[in-house]
Amino acid sequence: MDYRLPESTRSFAHFTQHPYIRFLIALHNFLLTTLPLLPAHLSVTTIRQVLDAVCGTGTWVNALLQVYPHLEVMGIERDQQLVEYARAYASRAQSGHSNFLAADLLDLPISPQFFDLVHARFLPPVATRAQRRLQVHALARVCAPEGYLVWTEWTWPVSNGEACGKLYRMLKHALVESLAMSDAPHEMETLLAYALALPVSALQVQEILLSYPSQNAAPHNTASVQEVLITLLNFMRFFLLTHHIARAREVDTLLQQCQSEIYAPNFNMSWTLKTVVGQKPLHF
Repeated sequence: MDYRLPESTRSFAHFTQHPYIRFLIALHNFLLTTLPLLPAHLSVTTIRQVLDAVCGTGTWVNALLQVYPHLEVMGIERDQQLVEYARAYASRAQSGHSNFLAADLLDLPISPQFFDLVHARFLPPVATRAQRRLQVHALARVCAPEGYLVWTEWTWPVSNGEACGKLYRMLKHALVESLAMSDAPHEMETLLAYALALPVSALQVQEILLSYPSQNAAPHNTASVQEVLITLLNFMRFFLLTHHIARAREVDTLLQQCQSEIYAPNFNMSWTLKTVVGQKPLHF
């Protein structure tokens, strides 16, 4: 599968047929049905300027503006062509005051202490512990005093599928142990508290347990989750082969077994979406 984005964004319909864009659209639409736009305790009346870090297709930005049109929201994404897609999507949705910028988290061209709310959902997974610490500090830097930093990640899934379980263990070992990458869900409170100069006890943590298949899911939602999972398998193949974690034949055999398990009637999987919220002190 080709994960490069198309060179031209002139055709919006063509853009949405690209597998990477389709994956992000399916994932973000699924998240809109499972996660609240904002934590319930946040007072929107005190929020004006919002940053969505790693905004992807801009789905969250546009959904937020549909509900709170008075906000001014900036989305940042490292990939320029994803930014162009997000701009085109926002133009079609006519969702208010949004702006999208191509930028790296570690080099944000934004004034310090500018945003009343900094929203980060799924920071880049391939990051060392030192890089993750710098990313969170960069987000804290642009958060205004008494502003909020809201960070969401998901935990490693648990599945009754033997092949899927083996794949998750292989990936976790590769990321956390072999490549010394950050295990974000287990480090969120420590990193955010340190970046905001807060005790961990001052943070608010919310965990939402998700399961597949969901008893209340409509058939089209089940199909969307299946599409996300199958596309994730292809991303995993790309990662495992790029980092020489396993041989191509072993990976392909395992992924075929995983795909069969996902479509099996008795397959189930669960994982947790974890959100940590911190309020930046007035005298930071």
